[in-house]
Amino acid sequence: MVIKKIIFGFLLVAVIHSISAQTDTLYRKPLIGLGVSTGIVTGHYQESHLVDFGFDLFYMHQVSRRIFVGVSTGVTTYLDRDFTSQGVSELPADPIRFVPIALSIRARPPFKAGFFKNILFGGDMGYAVGLNDLESGFYSSPRITYLLKDKYPLFLGYRMISSDEDLNSIQFGFGIVLNK
Repeated sequence: MVIKKIIFGFLLVAVIHSISAQTDTLYRKPLIGLGVSTGIVTGHYQESHLVDFGFDLFYMHQVSRRIFVGVSTGVTTYLDRDFTSQGVSELPADPIRFVPIALSIRARPPFKAGFFKNILFGGDMGYAVGLNDLESGFYSSPRITYLLKDKYPLFLGYRMISSDEDLNSIQFGFGIVLNK
C-alpha cells in the first residue's frame, strides 16, 4: 500500500514536471515592473481638478497561459485647475494624493496571432490610502493593456476611488517590465 502511494506520488510529480517543462519560461517567471500614467478627471471633482499623474509598481505572476495575477501599488496625484492654467512653474500647496494598494488580474483572450495576441483585459481592485488628511476608500481600475514586445505595457483604463465622494479619471499609461 505504501509503495503504491510512493509510485503514485512520483508519477504525479513527473506529469506535473512534464507539463510545466512544455510551457515557455515566461509562464513561470514573475513580472516586476514600473509604470506611469496620466488621466483626465471626471465626475464630482471635474470642476475643481483637471488632470492626474500616477506612478505604479507592479508584481504579477502568470498562473496559466492566459491569466496573470499579482499586486500593485503607487502614488496618484490630482492637480487642481488653477495649477494647470498657470503652467508647471509651481506645484500646488496641497494636491489630492492617494496610495492605492490593490490585487491585480489580467487575462489574455485566446487569440493566437496578429495584433490581438498581445492584448490583456483586467484591472486592479483594492484600497486607496488618502494622503494629506484625505479620506481613504475603495479603489478599482478596470483596464485594457497592450504588450509591446512582452516588455512594454500600454494601457487605457478608468480609475475610481470611492470614499465620501467619488474621484474618477480616464487613464492612459505605459510601463516597463524590469525582469524581462
